[in-house]
Amino acid sequence: MAKYHARVVKPAFSLRSFPRTLGSQLIFVFLCGLIVFLRMPDRLLNAQFYAEDGFFFEQALSHGLNTLITPYGGYLLTVQRLITLLGTQVKPLYVPLLFNGLTLVVLFTVLFRLLSSRVKLTYKPLLALALVAYPHPEDLFLTMENTMWVLSLVLLIMLFSDDPKTIWESLGDYVFIVLSGLTGVFSFLFVPLFIFKAYLRRSKKSIISAILVGLTAVTQVYFIITAPKVQALDLSPVEFGYIPAIFGYRFVMHLLGGIKFIPLSVGTLTAIGVLSCIGIAVLVFMKGLNFKERMMRLILAFVMGITAAASLFRLKHSLPMLVSGEPLARYMFLPQVALIWLIAQELSFPGLRRRIAIIFFTLFFITSLTYFKKEPLKDMHWKETSKKVIAGSYYDILINPVGWHFRSENSGL
Repeated sequence: MAKYHARVVKPAFSLRSFPRTLGSQLIFVFLCGLIVFLRMPDRLLNAQFYAEDGFFFEQALSHGLNTLITPYGGYLLTVQRLITLLGTQVKPLYVPLLFNGLTLVVLFTVLFRLLSSRVKLTYKPLLALALVAYPHPEDLFLTMENTMWVLSLVLLIMLFSDDPKTIWESLGDYVFIVLSGLTGVFSFLFVPLFIFKAYLRRSKKSIISAILVGLTAVTQVYFIITAPKVQALDLSPVEFGYIPAIFGYRFVMHLLGGIKFIPLSVGTLTAIGVLSCIGIAVLVFMKGLNFKERMMRLILAFVMGITAAASLFRLKHSLPMLVSGEPLARYMFLPQVALIWLIAQELSFPGLRRRIAIIFFTLFFITSLTYFKKEPLKDMHWKETSKKVIAGSYYDILINPVGWHFRSENSGL
């Protein structure tokens, strides 16, 4: 039994202890931002609208502050709406750059929050590096319309945070909760965990946090329930048999090899998926863990399960797409992050468990290098076409990805 409680002796400098000071954290976060920039330099050097970016911006131009209470997809996207409202205050030429730059600010915010001394996770610098080195960044980083996926990590991080000690820390926590909770449906998914955290701690501030998450969740549920229902036509049947294969691909092969493993048969991926679920259960329920370690792993496992279930429900009529080369990394991003953070906890244990974790992260970063550079978006000559964006005039501008438009009549795609 004693061997489970043994820990690797911490050296003076390690991924477990660095960075501690504000200055070192600033340098570390800057380097993380530099990694993201080097992966997709065109997003800042030749910034352009991407997909719903144009739709959100046109709505901001037409409806102003009303867009803050205008749902999209059935729920509020408050951070995206705030970003687009800021965009109405600058020349159209600079709007895509502003959008992409602010998404980088969101990422910086998440990284700073992760590195905070209040966050009781081990190997936090490694977790941050794994985040910015994520092998499939095409629809996650430096894309304004998908900012909510990265921002959702704030709620995950706060589950492992100590209660705030100062009024400024409290204010920061509550602002983060409100912005994250009103941007996407993540507050609805995370509210049981915040209630559980408040139950364990029984502190005033943890209760306030749980109440705020609950209020934002209720708000999003209200918009989901009252949103006009769209009649879907010619929907394909739900192919539940793909779910274990999706786990095998997204939980293992997507992170340790990428799309190169798509040619594997569904049966092979299914077997990998079953084994991966068994492995996760072993990590969570193995003997020798103290109470805090057990709770940490249970929370990460719950996050994996509830967010994966939500994504599978969202794509229930097109599940085979999740074992294809389609750029759908965002739908399994949170479960994958939770899995990576869970495996990182094994680095604290000596012997076979630590060696297996090292092998995982070695393969992960090799895969990251393979997918390091993202192909630039097609140049749509925004410097010239942005001149057409004049209030009261009609314009129809092609944007990325190919086939999308930025139109003055709010027609979207």
